Amino acid sequence: MKRVLLWTGLCAMLLSGAVAHAAQTRPADIVDGFRKAVLRGNADEALGMLASDVVIYEQGFSEFDRREYAGDHLAADIQFEKSIHRAITWRQVFQDEVYAFVISEYRLTGDLDGEPLNIATTETMVLRRDAQSWKIAHIHLSSHSVDQ
Repeated sequence: MKRVLLWTGLCAMLLSGAVAHAAQTRPADIVDGFRKAVLRGNADEALGMLASDVVIYEQGFSEFDRREYAGDHLAADIQFEKSIHRAITWRQVFQDEVYAFVISEYRLTGDLDGEPLNIATTETMVLRRDAQSWKIAHIHLSSHSVDQ
């Protein structure tokens, strides 16, 4: 009986620690995890980090939920990420218990369709915490070419 109670208590501690860890993941880790999932071509993992009602603004275009992004733009993002190198040049994070803003600048370099690519990108991601974890609720991207 003591073994059963000890085992039950140990499992409860481990499970509560795993749930607490998931809820305490830093918002910047979610942003980086999203980018890595896209780079690996793992659409399900990337989509799992987005709120169902995510709003995405990119270069003047808009997508108004996770399903629309999955159907319209995700495949192109996966292909693009695989052809470039992304380096963070600046980042700032603001957060409270419910919302976080991860503001980043990146330098994107590489070869796209046989042409050299050198782009500066600004990105704002707004994350919202639910009972389990942070979810990306808004992405706003803007880019411009950098003279070489």
